[in-house]
Amino acid sequence: MSKVKMSQVEEGLRLAMAFVDAFNQHDTAAIDAIISDGCVFESAGPAPLGLRYEGRAFVTQAIGAFFEAAPDMKMLIEDAYGQGKHSVLRWKIVGLKGAPDARRGVDLFTAQDGRISEILAYAKG
Repeated sequence: MSKVKMSQVEEGLRLAMAFVDAFNQHDTAAIDAIISDGCVFESAGPAPLGLRYEGRAFVTQAIGAFFEAAPDMKMLIEDAYGQGKHSVLRWKIVGLKGAPDARRGVDLFTAQDGRISEILAYAKG
């Protein structure tokens, strides 16, 4: 059995939580700094399939558009776990315009070479 470094085990979860911190500050520059050049982001909406964005510039632009549309939006983490390059965050989004209640869902993150390479978002409803 090969030795596994704890930093490798935690990498994906650390990056996912850094993403949430930047997301809650609406800091697109910080998000841009932790995603890979070839990052893929599949949004939770619109239903049923969401939208797919490929490449750092397109992902950052898409997330920035969310911030413009919902300036009070925050992601509250209800549960987080991960191992190695994969992590899962169960979240509640609050502060959406016209939505008195929170929206709930999960994001699946993949990390590669110290950056987030994939974010797949799924939401209830």
